[in-house]
Amino acid sequence: MKQVLRCILPAWPIFAAALLLTTSCRGAESPRRPNVLFLFSDDQRADTVAALGNSHIRTPNLDRLVRQGTACTRTYCMGALQGAVCVPSRAMVMSGRTLFRVHTDLADQETWPEAFGKAGYTTFMTGKWHNGPESARRCFAEGKAVFFGGMGDPYKLPVQDFGPKELGEPHPSGKHSVELFADSAVDFLKRQQGGKPFLCYVAFNAPHDPRLAPKEYHDPYNADKPPLPPNFLPVHPFNNGDLVGRDAEVLVVTDDAADRPRRR
Repeated sequence: MKQVLRCILPAWPIFAAALLLTTSCRGAESPRRPNVLFLFSDDQRADTVAALGNSHIRTPNLDRLVRQGTACTRTYCMGALQGAVCVPSRAMVMSGRTLFRVHTDLADQETWPEAFGKAGYTTFMTGKWHNGPESARRCFAEGKAVFFGGMGDPYKLPVQDFGPKELGEPHPSGKHSVELFADSAVDFLKRQQGGKPFLCYVAFNAPHDPRLAPKEYHDPYNADKPPLPPNFLPVHPFNNGDLVGRDAEVLVVTDDAADRPRRR
Protein backbone atom coordinates (compact mmCIF):
# COMPACT_ATOMS: atom_id res chain seq x y z
CA MET A 1 0.00 0.00 0.00
CA LYS A 2 1.21 3.50 -0.73
CA GLN A 3 0.05 6.75 0.77
CA VAL A 4 0.93 10.06 -0.78
CA LEU A 5 0.42 13.52 0.71
CA ARG A 6 1.13 16.64 -1.31
CA CYS A 7 0.74 20.02 0.31
CA ILE A 8 1.06 23.54 -1.10
CA LEU A 9 1.55 26.42 1.31
CA PRO A 10 1.04 29.74 -0.49
CA ALA A 11 2.97 31.99 1.88
CA TRP A 12 4.73 35.21 0.82
CA PRO A 13 7.66 35.53 0.21
CA ILE A 14 8.17 31.81 0.41
CA PHE A 15 5.36 30.27 -1.58
CA ALA A 16 6.99 27.47 0.21
CA ALA A 17 6.48 23.95 -0.42
CA ALA A 18 5.33 20.88 -2.09
CA LEU A 19 5.76 18.17 0.48
CA LEU A 20 5.74 14.59 -0.74
CA LEU A 21 5.50 11.78 1.80
CA THR A 22 5.45 8.17 0.65
CA THR A 23 5.04 5.23 3.02
CA SER A 24 4.93 1.55 2.16
CA CYS A 25 3.92 -1.48 4.17
CA ARG A 26 3.53 -5.16 3.44
CA GLY A 27 1.07 -7.34 5.28
CA ALA A 28 1.45 -7.05 9.04
CA GLU A 29 4.94 -5.54 8.85
CA SER A 30 5.56 -2.16 10.44
CA PRO A 31 5.17 0.66 7.92
CA ARG A 32 8.37 2.09 6.52
CA ARG A 33 9.25 5.60 7.54
CA PRO A 34 8.28 8.14 4.87
CA ASN A 35 10.69 9.69 2.42
CA VAL A 36 10.33 13.46 2.28
CA LEU A 37 10.79 15.69 -0.77
CA PHE A 38 10.44 19.39 0.08
CA LEU A 39 10.20 21.80 -2.87
CA PHE A 40 10.62 25.49 -2.14
CA SER A 41 9.57 28.31 -4.52
CA ASP A 42 11.24 31.62 -3.72
CA ASP A 43 9.33 34.92 -3.56
CA GLN A 44 6.27 33.60 -5.37
CA ARG A 45 2.99 35.35 -4.72
CA ALA A 46 0.13 33.22 -3.46
CA ASP A 47 -2.09 34.42 -6.30
CA THR A 48 0.26 33.24 -9.06
CA VAL A 49 -1.09 29.71 -9.29
CA ALA A 50 -3.67 28.96 -11.95
CA ALA A 51 -5.39 26.23 -9.93
CA LEU A 52 -5.97 28.71 -7.09
CA GLY A 53 -7.94 31.08 -9.29
CA ASN A 54 -5.52 32.97 -11.55
CA SER A 55 -6.52 32.34 -15.17
CA HIS A 56 -3.70 34.54 -16.51
CA ILE A 57 -0.85 32.36 -15.25
CA ARG A 58 0.58 29.06 -16.48
CA THR A 59 1.64 26.76 -13.64
CA PRO A 60 0.87 23.18 -14.74
CA ASN A 61 3.08 21.42 -12.19
CA LEU A 62 1.82 23.47 -9.24
CA ASP A 63 -1.72 22.96 -10.52
CA ARG A 64 -1.16 19.21 -10.41
CA LEU A 65 -0.02 19.42 -6.80
CA VAL A 66 -3.09 21.47 -5.91
CA ARG A 67 -5.44 18.99 -7.58
CA GLN A 68 -3.83 15.90 -6.05
CA GLY A 69 -3.08 17.28 -2.61
CA THR A 70 -3.98 20.03 -0.17
CA ALA A 71 -3.59 23.78 -0.71
CA CYS A 72 -3.26 25.88 2.44
CA THR A 73 -4.59 29.27 1.37
CA ARG A 74 -4.36 31.14 4.67
CA THR A 75 -0.64 30.79 5.38
CA TYR A 76 1.19 34.07 6.02
CA CYS A 77 4.69 35.44 6.57
CA MET A 78 5.24 37.48 9.75
CA GLY A 79 7.47 39.96 7.93
CA ALA A 80 11.05 40.91 8.70
CA LEU A 81 13.29 43.34 10.56
CA GLN A 82 15.37 43.86 7.40
CA GLY A 83 14.86 44.34 3.66
CA ALA A 84 15.60 40.72 2.77
CA VAL A 85 12.41 39.09 4.03
CA CYS A 86 13.56 35.68 2.83
CA VAL A 87 16.28 35.54 5.52
CA PRO A 88 14.04 35.45 8.63
CA SER A 89 11.19 33.70 6.82
CA ARG A 90 13.44 30.79 5.86
CA ALA A 91 14.75 30.62 9.40
CA MET A 92 11.17 30.49 10.66
CA VAL A 93 10.31 27.68 8.26
CA MET A 94 13.37 25.69 9.29
CA SER A 95 12.93 26.13 13.05
CA GLY A 96 9.20 26.60 13.61
CA ARG A 97 9.97 29.75 15.60
CA THR A 98 8.26 33.10 15.19
CA LEU A 99 9.94 36.25 13.87
CA PHE A 100 10.91 37.64 17.27
CA ARG A 101 12.21 34.30 18.56
CA VAL A 102 14.30 33.12 15.66
CA HIS A 103 17.97 33.75 14.91
CA THR A 104 18.43 34.43 11.21
CA ASP A 105 21.60 32.30 11.19
CA LEU A 106 19.77 29.61 13.24
CA ALA A 107 22.60 29.65 15.79
CA ASP A 108 21.79 27.44 18.81
CA GLN A 109 18.32 26.69 17.42
CA GLU A 110 17.39 23.18 16.33
CA THR A 111 15.72 22.65 12.98
CA TRP A 112 13.46 19.96 11.63
CA PRO A 113 16.08 18.73 9.10
CA GLU A 114 18.40 18.13 12.06
CA ALA A 115 15.64 16.13 13.74
CA PHE A 116 15.33 13.98 10.61
CA GLY A 117 19.09 13.38 10.64
CA LYS A 118 19.04 12.35 14.30
CA ALA A 119 16.20 9.96 13.49
CA GLY A 120 18.40 8.11 11.01
CA TYR A 121 17.46 9.86 7.77
CA THR A 122 19.81 10.63 4.92
CA THR A 123 19.52 14.41 4.61
CA PHE A 124 20.32 16.33 1.43
CA MET A 125 19.81 19.86 0.15
CA THR A 126 20.28 21.81 -3.03
CA GLY A 127 19.42 25.39 -3.97
CA LYS A 128 19.27 28.65 -2.08
CA TRP A 129 20.24 28.90 1.58
CA HIS A 130 20.16 32.45 2.93
CA ASN A 131 21.05 31.63 6.53
CA GLY A 132 24.79 30.97 6.39
CA PRO A 133 26.95 27.93 5.51
CA GLU A 134 27.37 26.84 9.12
CA SER A 135 23.66 26.27 9.69
CA ALA A 136 23.25 24.52 6.32
CA ARG A 137 26.00 22.03 7.17
CA ARG A 138 24.43 21.48 10.56
CA CYS A 139 21.01 20.81 9.04
CA PHE A 140 22.04 18.53 6.17
CA ALA A 141 24.66 15.83 5.79
CA GLU A 142 25.17 16.65 2.11
CA GLY A 143 24.67 19.69 -0.09
CA LYS A 144 25.03 19.92 -3.84
CA ALA A 145 24.94 23.17 -5.84
CA VAL A 146 24.03 25.32 -2.83
CA PHE A 147 23.72 29.10 -3.25
CA PHE A 148 24.63 30.95 -0.04
CA GLY A 149 23.09 34.28 -1.00
CA GLY A 150 19.93 36.14 -1.84
CA MET A 151 19.86 36.89 -5.56
CA GLY A 152 22.00 36.93 -8.69
CA ASP A 153 22.19 36.09 -12.36
CA PRO A 154 20.89 32.49 -12.45
CA TYR A 155 23.19 31.64 -15.36
CA LYS A 156 26.28 32.63 -13.34
CA LEU A 157 25.15 31.91 -9.79
CA PRO A 158 28.03 30.99 -7.42
CA VAL A 159 27.21 27.59 -5.91
CA GLN A 160 29.03 25.29 -3.53
CA ASP A 161 28.95 21.64 -2.51
CA PHE A 162 29.46 20.37 1.00
CA GLY A 163 29.76 17.16 2.94
CA PRO A 164 30.15 16.21 6.60
CA LYS A 165 33.75 17.44 6.75
CA GLU A 166 34.27 20.06 4.07
CA LEU A 167 32.76 23.00 2.24
CA GLY A 168 33.75 23.24 -1.40
CA GLU A 169 34.85 26.40 -3.20
CA PRO A 170 32.27 28.49 -5.06
CA HIS A 171 31.87 27.78 -8.75
CA PRO A 172 29.45 29.21 -11.36
CA SER A 173 26.20 27.38 -11.97
CA GLY A 174 27.05 26.99 -15.66
CA LYS A 175 23.37 26.88 -16.64
CA HIS A 176 20.15 28.30 -15.27
CA SER A 177 20.25 27.67 -11.53
CA VAL A 178 16.68 26.32 -11.38
CA GLU A 179 17.64 23.62 -13.87
CA LEU A 180 20.83 22.90 -11.92
CA PHE A 181 18.98 22.55 -8.61
CA ALA A 182 16.38 20.24 -10.16
CA ASP A 183 19.08 18.08 -11.74
CA SER A 184 20.98 17.89 -8.45
CA ALA A 185 17.84 16.71 -6.65
CA VAL A 186 17.12 14.12 -9.33
CA ASP A 187 20.69 12.81 -9.09
CA PHE A 188 20.31 12.44 -5.33
CA LEU A 189 16.98 10.63 -5.66
CA LYS A 190 18.44 8.21 -8.21
CA ARG A 191 21.19 7.30 -5.73
CA GLN A 192 18.68 6.17 -3.10
CA GLN A 193 18.26 2.41 -3.18
CA GLY A 194 15.49 1.84 -0.66
CA GLY A 195 17.74 1.62 2.40
CA LYS A 196 17.64 4.48 4.88
CA PRO A 197 14.74 6.91 4.52
CA PHE A 198 15.70 10.29 3.09
CA LEU A 199 14.90 13.98 3.31
CA CYS A 200 15.55 15.90 0.09
CA TYR A 201 15.22 19.69 0.42
CA VAL A 202 15.14 21.62 -2.87
CA ALA A 203 15.12 25.41 -2.57
CA PHE A 204 14.65 27.03 -5.97
CA ASN A 205 15.74 30.67 -6.20
CA ALA A 206 12.87 31.57 -8.54
CA PRO A 207 10.67 33.37 -9.36
CA HIS A 208 12.68 35.78 -7.16
CA ASP A 209 14.31 38.57 -9.16
CA PRO A 210 16.26 39.06 -11.33
CA ARG A 211 13.54 37.50 -13.45
CA LEU A 212 15.76 35.78 -15.97
CA ALA A 213 14.33 32.66 -17.55
CA PRO A 214 14.78 30.87 -20.87
CA LYS A 215 13.12 32.80 -23.68
CA GLU A 216 10.39 30.21 -24.23
CA TYR A 217 9.02 30.95 -20.77
CA HIS A 218 8.86 34.70 -21.37
CA ASP A 219 7.35 34.59 -24.84
CA PRO A 220 3.79 33.53 -23.89
CA TYR A 221 3.49 36.36 -21.37
CA ASN A 222 5.01 38.93 -23.73
CA ALA A 223 2.47 37.92 -26.38
CA ASP A 224 -0.48 38.00 -23.97
CA LYS A 225 0.43 40.18 -21.01
CA PRO A 226 -1.50 39.50 -17.80
CA PRO A 227 -3.43 42.45 -16.33
CA LEU A 228 -1.98 44.56 -13.56
CA PRO A 229 -3.62 44.15 -10.14
CA PRO A 230 -6.32 46.71 -9.28
CA ASN A 231 -4.15 48.37 -6.63
CA PHE A 232 -1.14 48.88 -8.92
CA LEU A 233 0.56 52.30 -8.81
CA PRO A 234 3.57 53.29 -10.95
CA VAL A 235 5.27 54.92 -7.95
CA HIS A 236 4.67 55.02 -4.23
CA PRO A 237 2.05 57.71 -3.42
CA PHE A 238 4.30 59.51 -0.93
CA ASN A 239 7.98 59.68 -0.06
CA ASN A 240 8.64 56.82 2.30
CA GLY A 241 12.38 57.49 2.40
CA ASP A 242 13.27 54.65 0.02
CA LEU A 243 11.65 55.41 -3.32
CA VAL A 244 14.58 54.17 -5.42
CA GLY A 245 15.82 51.03 -3.74
CA ARG A 246 16.97 47.67 -5.00
CA ASP A 247 13.52 46.70 -6.31
CA ALA A 248 13.34 49.83 -8.47
CA GLU A 249 16.67 49.02 -10.12
CA VAL A 250 16.40 45.26 -10.43
CA LEU A 251 17.65 43.48 -13.53
CA VAL A 252 15.04 42.82 -16.20
CA VAL A 253 15.11 40.80 -19.39
CA THR A 254 15.48 42.32 -22.83
CA ASP A 255 13.57 41.10 -25.87
CA ASP A 256 16.65 40.61 -27.99
CA ALA A 257 17.85 37.26 -29.21
CA ALA A 258 20.59 37.05 -26.60
CA ASP A 259 17.98 37.24 -23.86
CA ARG A 260 20.40 38.88 -21.47
CA PRO A 261 19.69 41.35 -18.70
CA ARG A 262 19.94 45.12 -18.62
CA ARG A 263 19.21 47.75 -16.00
CA ARG A 264 15.72 49.21 -15.84
